Amino acid sequence: MQTHSDIKKYRCAKCSKTFSRMSLLNKHTENCLQQQQQQHVTTSTNHSTADDCTSTTTIVPAAFSL
Repeated sequence: MQTHSDIKKYRCAKCSKTFSRMSLLNKHTENCLQQQQQQHVTTSTNHSTADDCTSTTTIVPAAFSL
């Protein structure tokens, strides 16, 4: 009954997803933290790569445009 109920009493502090049981929230919280840490590392890496790419300008003559 608790699992299929529309009442979700437990909310993840990181992503606000809700759960009907504390045990489901606890499982989710472990994964949610790991995913956010991975996204943070990926985002940091992408920022430095993007900055490097945008600082270089390549001019291609119109005759050679694709």
